[in-house]
Amino acid sequence: MISGKVFLLPAPTLAADWTEKMSRRVAEVENCSVRVGRTFTVRSEYYNSSRLQYRGEDILYEVCTQRGERSGRVVALVDHDCYGASLTFVFGQASLRGGCAFVALARLRNSFWGKPPDDSLFALRVVKEIVHELGHTWGLPHCADPKCVMHFSNTIADTDRKGPAYCAICHSKRNSCGGLKPIP
Repeated sequence: MISGKVFLLPAPTLAADWTEKMSRRVAEVENCSVRVGRTFTVRSEYYNSSRLQYRGEDILYEVCTQRGERSGRVVALVDHDCYGASLTFVFGQASLRGGCAFVALARLRNSFWGKPPDDSLFALRVVKEIVHELGHTWGLPHCADPKCVMHFSNTIADTDRKGPAYCAICHSKRNSCGGLKPIP
Protein backbone atom coordinates (compact mmCIF):
# COMPACT_ATOMS: atom_id res chain seq x y z
CA MET A 1 0.00 0.00 0.00
CA ILE A 2 1.26 3.46 -0.89
CA SER A 3 1.93 5.57 2.17
CA GLY A 4 -0.40 8.48 2.64
CA LYS A 5 -3.98 9.16 3.47
CA VAL A 6 -6.79 10.69 1.51
CA PHE A 7 -9.74 12.43 3.12
CA LEU A 8 -12.98 12.93 1.21
CA LEU A 9 -15.00 15.92 2.41
CA PRO A 10 -18.56 15.35 1.18
CA ALA A 11 -21.15 17.97 0.34
CA PRO A 12 -23.93 18.05 2.95
CA THR A 13 -26.35 16.77 0.28
CA LEU A 14 -24.55 13.43 -0.11
CA ALA A 15 -25.66 10.33 1.76
CA ALA A 16 -23.08 8.95 4.19
CA ASP A 17 -23.31 5.39 2.81
CA TRP A 18 -22.77 6.65 -0.75
CA THR A 19 -19.70 8.65 0.30
CA GLU A 20 -18.29 5.61 2.13
CA LYS A 21 -18.80 3.55 -1.03
CA MET A 22 -16.88 6.16 -3.04
CA SER A 23 -14.05 6.11 -0.48
CA ARG A 24 -13.72 2.33 -0.81
CA ARG A 25 -13.69 2.48 -4.61
CA VAL A 26 -11.06 5.23 -4.65
CA ALA A 27 -8.96 3.29 -2.10
CA GLU A 28 -8.93 0.30 -4.48
CA VAL A 29 -7.54 2.40 -7.33
CA GLU A 30 -5.17 4.55 -5.26
CA ASN A 31 -3.98 1.68 -3.06
CA CYS A 32 -3.97 3.93 0.00
CA SER A 33 -6.16 4.75 2.97
CA VAL A 34 -9.23 6.83 2.06
CA ARG A 35 -11.40 8.19 4.84
CA VAL A 36 -14.52 10.31 4.89
CA GLY A 37 -14.06 13.58 6.78
CA ARG A 38 -16.44 16.30 7.84
CA THR A 39 -18.81 17.86 5.34
CA PHE A 40 -17.65 20.68 3.10
CA THR A 41 -20.02 23.55 2.37
CA VAL A 42 -19.28 25.96 -0.45
CA ARG A 43 -19.54 29.61 0.57
CA SER A 44 -22.28 31.60 -1.12
CA GLU A 45 -19.83 34.38 -2.03
CA TYR A 46 -18.13 31.97 -4.45
CA TYR A 47 -21.27 32.01 -6.60
CA ASN A 48 -21.17 34.04 -9.81
CA SER A 49 -24.80 34.95 -10.50
CA SER A 50 -24.10 36.08 -14.07
CA ARG A 51 -22.72 32.62 -14.91
CA LEU A 52 -24.94 30.60 -12.56
CA GLN A 53 -21.78 28.78 -11.45
CA TYR A 54 -19.28 28.73 -8.59
CA ARG A 55 -15.67 29.91 -8.99
CA GLY A 56 -13.39 26.90 -8.87
CA GLU A 57 -10.29 28.77 -7.74
CA ASP A 58 -12.10 30.08 -4.66
CA ILE A 59 -13.35 26.61 -3.78
CA LEU A 60 -9.87 25.12 -4.22
CA TYR A 61 -8.37 27.83 -2.02
CA GLU A 62 -10.97 27.04 0.67
CA VAL A 63 -10.26 23.30 0.48
CA CYS A 64 -6.51 23.97 0.79
CA THR A 65 -7.14 26.32 3.72
CA GLN A 66 -9.26 23.71 5.50
CA ARG A 67 -6.58 21.09 4.86
CA GLY A 68 -4.16 23.24 6.84
CA GLU A 69 -1.34 21.19 8.30
CA ARG A 70 -3.33 17.97 8.06
CA SER A 71 -1.35 14.96 6.98
CA GLY A 72 -2.50 13.49 3.69
CA ARG A 73 -4.55 14.69 0.77
CA VAL A 74 -8.01 16.24 0.88
CA VAL A 75 -10.67 16.10 -1.85
CA ALA A 76 -13.95 17.97 -1.38
CA LEU A 77 -17.03 16.72 -3.21
CA VAL A 78 -18.91 19.84 -4.29
CA ASP A 79 -22.54 19.49 -5.36
CA HIS A 80 -22.45 22.49 -7.72
CA ASP A 81 -21.57 23.49 -11.27
CA CYS A 82 -18.17 25.20 -11.29
CA TYR A 83 -15.90 27.04 -13.70
CA GLY A 84 -12.21 27.86 -13.88
CA ALA A 85 -10.34 31.04 -14.74
CA SER A 86 -10.00 30.08 -18.40
CA LEU A 87 -12.57 27.28 -18.59
CA THR A 88 -16.33 27.50 -19.03
CA PHE A 89 -16.70 24.59 -16.61
CA VAL A 90 -14.58 22.18 -14.59
CA PHE A 91 -15.22 18.67 -13.34
CA GLY A 92 -12.66 19.41 -10.64
CA GLN A 93 -9.45 21.22 -9.78
CA ALA A 94 -6.34 20.38 -7.78
CA SER A 95 -3.31 22.03 -6.27
CA LEU A 96 -0.23 20.22 -7.58
CA ARG A 97 1.81 20.75 -4.43
CA GLY A 98 -0.91 21.57 -1.94
CA GLY A 99 -2.37 18.09 -1.50
CA CYS A 100 -5.90 19.41 -1.99
CA ALA A 101 -8.55 19.21 -4.67
CA PHE A 102 -12.27 19.29 -5.31
CA VAL A 103 -14.63 17.48 -7.66
CA ALA A 104 -17.71 19.31 -8.96
CA LEU A 105 -20.57 16.82 -9.13
CA ALA A 106 -23.25 18.71 -11.09
CA ARG A 107 -22.08 17.89 -14.62
CA LEU A 108 -21.29 14.28 -13.68
CA ARG A 109 -25.01 13.60 -13.26
CA ASN A 110 -27.00 12.50 -16.31
CA SER A 111 -29.81 14.86 -15.28
CA PHE A 112 -27.54 17.85 -15.97
CA TRP A 113 -27.48 16.77 -19.62
CA GLY A 114 -31.23 16.13 -19.80
CA LYS A 115 -30.86 12.35 -19.60
CA PRO A 116 -32.49 9.87 -17.20
CA PRO A 117 -30.64 9.37 -13.89
CA ASP A 118 -28.08 6.57 -13.83
CA ASP A 119 -26.68 6.12 -10.33
CA SER A 120 -24.02 3.59 -11.29
CA LEU A 121 -22.72 5.77 -14.14
CA PHE A 122 -22.69 8.79 -11.83
CA ALA A 123 -20.69 6.86 -9.21
CA LEU A 124 -18.17 5.70 -11.82
CA ARG A 125 -17.75 9.26 -13.12
CA VAL A 126 -17.19 10.53 -9.58
CA VAL A 127 -14.53 7.89 -8.88
CA LYS A 128 -12.75 8.76 -12.14
CA GLU A 129 -12.71 12.46 -11.32
CA ILE A 130 -11.57 11.92 -7.71
CA VAL A 131 -8.69 9.72 -8.90
CA HIS A 132 -7.87 12.23 -11.67
CA GLU A 133 -7.64 15.13 -9.21
CA LEU A 134 -5.66 13.00 -6.74
CA GLY A 135 -3.27 12.24 -9.59
CA HIS A 136 -2.62 15.95 -9.92
CA THR A 137 -1.88 16.17 -6.18
CA TRP A 138 0.75 13.48 -6.76
CA GLY A 139 2.27 15.72 -9.43
CA LEU A 140 0.88 13.95 -12.48
CA PRO A 141 0.12 16.06 -15.56
CA HIS A 142 -2.60 15.27 -18.08
CA CYS A 143 -1.95 12.12 -20.11
CA ALA A 144 -2.27 11.71 -23.89
CA ASP A 145 -3.78 8.21 -23.48
CA PRO A 146 -7.58 8.66 -23.79
CA LYS A 147 -8.15 5.55 -21.64
CA CYS A 148 -5.98 6.79 -18.75
CA VAL A 149 -7.74 8.43 -15.82
CA MET A 150 -5.27 11.33 -16.16
CA HIS A 151 -6.52 12.19 -19.65
CA PHE A 152 -8.09 15.67 -19.70
CA SER A 153 -11.88 15.59 -19.87
CA ASN A 154 -13.09 18.38 -22.11
CA THR A 155 -16.55 16.78 -22.26
CA ILE A 156 -18.55 14.24 -20.28
CA ALA A 157 -17.92 11.82 -23.16
CA ASP A 158 -14.18 12.10 -22.42
CA THR A 159 -14.86 11.15 -18.80
CA ASP A 160 -17.00 8.20 -19.91
CA ARG A 161 -14.35 7.04 -22.39
CA LYS A 162 -11.46 6.92 -19.94
CA GLY A 163 -11.00 4.26 -17.30
CA PRO A 164 -10.89 4.73 -13.52
CA ALA A 165 -7.20 3.75 -13.29
CA TYR A 166 -3.82 5.10 -14.35
CA CYS A 167 -2.12 3.86 -17.52
CA ALA A 168 1.20 2.04 -16.98
CA ILE A 169 3.25 5.23 -17.40
CA CYS A 170 1.12 7.32 -15.03
CA HIS A 171 0.93 4.44 -12.56
CA SER A 172 4.72 4.28 -12.44
CA LYS A 173 4.97 8.06 -12.00
CA ARG A 174 2.27 8.01 -9.32
CA ASN A 175 4.08 5.29 -7.40
CA SER A 176 7.21 7.43 -7.44
CA CYS A 177 5.07 10.44 -6.45
CA GLY A 178 5.35 11.91 -9.93
CA GLY A 179 8.89 12.96 -9.22
CA LEU A 180 7.76 15.10 -6.29
CA LYS A 181 8.46 14.46 -2.66
CA PRO A 182 5.32 13.17 -0.99
CA ILE A 183 3.55 15.64 1.25
CA PRO A 184 3.27 14.58 4.90
